[in-house]
Amino acid sequence: MSEENANLWHRVLALLRNFWVNLLAVTLGIVIAFISKNTAKNLIPIGNLYLSLLAMTILPIVFSAITHSLGQLLRSGKAKKYIGRLIVIFSITVILGGSVGVLGAILGKPGSDLGSEHQKMLGELLLYAPSEPTLAEKSVGGFVDFFASVVPKNIFWAFANNHSLSVIFVSILMGLALGLNQSKASGRLLEVLRGLYETFFKILTWALYGLPVGLCCLVAGQIATIGSQYLFVLGKVTGLFYLCCGFMCVLYVVAMRVVTRLPTGKILKALRDPLALAFVSSNSLVAMPMALQHLEDDLGQSHDVVELVVPLGIVMNRHAYPLLFGFMTVFVSQVYNHPLGILQLLQVCISSALIGMAAIGPAASVAPMIALILSPLGMPSGLAVATLVETTALVTPIVAMTHLFGSCATATLIGTKSGGPKTQPLAD
Repeated sequence: MSEENANLWHRVLALLRNFWVNLLAVTLGIVIAFISKNTAKNLIPIGNLYLSLLAMTILPIVFSAITHSLGQLLRSGKAKKYIGRLIVIFSITVILGGSVGVLGAILGKPGSDLGSEHQKMLGELLLYAPSEPTLAEKSVGGFVDFFASVVPKNIFWAFANNHSLSVIFVSILMGLALGLNQSKASGRLLEVLRGLYETFFKILTWALYGLPVGLCCLVAGQIATIGSQYLFVLGKVTGLFYLCCGFMCVLYVVAMRVVTRLPTGKILKALRDPLALAFVSSNSLVAMPMALQHLEDDLGQSHDVVELVVPLGIVMNRHAYPLLFGFMTVFVSQVYNHPLGILQLLQVCISSALIGMAAIGPAASVAPMIALILSPLGMPSGLAVATLVETTALVTPIVAMTHLFGSCATATLIGTKSGGPKTQPLAD
């Protein structure tokens, strides 16, 4: 290949990764969905196939990143400092999520002063909700199963079943073992894991050249499948939830701006691609490797800290689900005219934080867990569950984006000294 052709090929590849090309692809997907829903629905398998291609690389990247990073931090003697920060910041941010949800619902009053027509539609929505005993059983079972399923039958089972929480558990154990074992063989194994990470990251990089096509198909399919008689009455609930998530994202930007002293525009530009992918794909893990790269290369964050904190945050420190549970609890109390006192609101914030951390999957699948918050307050959970199920297609994208953004922000808070980036990014 001549030098001129090689340069042309590099320009074409760079164009496929360009933000504005991806934005154009999203716009094209929206246009297709409005012009022909049948065409848009036919694109769904292509979009899902592309997501599978991206997801194929995720668990190996998560496993190798956490194991290598934790092992290296232990060997360098810095683990104690960072893990202490991690526990404190994780605890604060997850409670902050629940508090923002509660406060947003109190100020926005999505369940107050509903007209007769809206009350009638909510009543119809409630008819399709499962019975309360079933919800309670599923909620308690799901919460207990969360802890029971952390330990996998074996590591191959965890990978085969795409169980990210089990993979992270094994990764932490291996990272601890390799970090505490100072032998040369353990050091070489850490280098092998670094090579595994770089290999799967390279595969992901190749896959991302097809991002414009994937985005177009995903957006067209999502818009074509959204449509319900209840979306109008639930529009205020969804809109206010988006505002609450937006407020959290503003806090993330401010926190990153303060600790890194980098321009706000530089921070947003560095994270816009992974955040857009998380939103469109409704999957924060799919966009995680891209976020790791931008945090290291564009924002100068330590790769050991970033590659440990971001995967842990996405799986174990979700901010959007505590926000969602707190928001929906106050919404239900308003609909049923069940006032909550200060102590009860504090209880909602804390229980939303704890239960939100245990929630894995889209909004519809975690919806029954809200019974664990509502039942102690003497309120039924059927309306909350039915609302979450009905709006899951609209809620899940912003949930995924907030999860990723929050994990990036916490990684920056944990790994950056005030005054600038902690370390220089790795060389390519």
